[in-house]
Formats: sequence, C-alpha cells, structure tokens
Amino acid sequence: MKRGISPLLGAMALLAIVMAVTAIVGPSILDFAEEQTGEAADASQRRADCARAGISIGSVICEEVEDSYELSIEVTNTGYQDLADFYFQSIEDGEYVDYTFGKSDMTLRPDDTAVFANDSFDNSSEGGTFFSGTCPSTASRDIPPEEFEC
Repeated sequence: MKRGISPLLGAMALLAIVMAVTAIVGPSILDFAEEQTGEAADASQRRADCARAGISIGSVICEEVEDSYELSIEVTNTGYQDLADFYFQSIEDGEYVDYTFGKSDMTLRPDDTAVFANDSFDNSSEGGTFFSGTCPSTASRDIPPEEFEC
C-alpha cells in the first residue's frame, strides 16, 4: 500500500502556496508598475512640450572688459513653451566649456526676448551653442565664431 497525499490535496496545497506568494510579492510588483508608468508618462509629456519649443538668437556681442571678455547674447523664445536654465557651450581648444549667465534661471515666456551676459568669457572660442536646459534638444542654436569675435 502506497502512502502519500491525494492529488486533490496536493493541488490545493500548491494553490495555497501560489496565493501566499502572490499576496506577499504582488503589492511590490504593482507599485513598481505604477512608478514605471508614471515616469514614462512624465517623459512623454516633456517630449511633447519640448516639441513646441524654440529660440532665435538676435545680437551677439563680445566686449573686452578689463582683463576678461563679456559675452552678451540676445535670445527670443519663438516657441510655445516657457524656457529656463540657459547656458552657452563653447568649443575651446577642441573641448566643450559651459558658460552660465546672471539671469540663467529666469523664465523666458513665449515671444519674450532677453539679453544674457557672462563677464568671464574666454575669447578663444571656436563657436558654440546656446541652450535652454528646459528643452536642450529643441531650444538650442549654434553660434559660429565669426558672430562674436572679440
């Protein structure tokens, strides 16, 4: 005579184990899924907002001030998105150098124009790009070196 549990009791025990594991692990999996979905939605919204962003560069002035140079860049927000966190990335001796401005954190609303100035500019620039950190891929413009020779 063989001893053991009946197939019905085995199936019920297996089902009970699966339900216990699900009750323990399930909430963590749901939280993770909600977090990932929320992050994806936020990133998608940022991309949609930045698709409507744009800037144009007006005057670019480089002036010698005492022992350094001041770079002033006139920027107009030509898009439909508020922009902020402005900086100029210059190419100097083959390396990228970031320059921030006194008003870098101001918000430039659509159709607004502002002049951004940096008084520690190195005039050895080989050109560069003006960016808005809000939407760096769409709210940026290249500035060739001949436009701001000091």
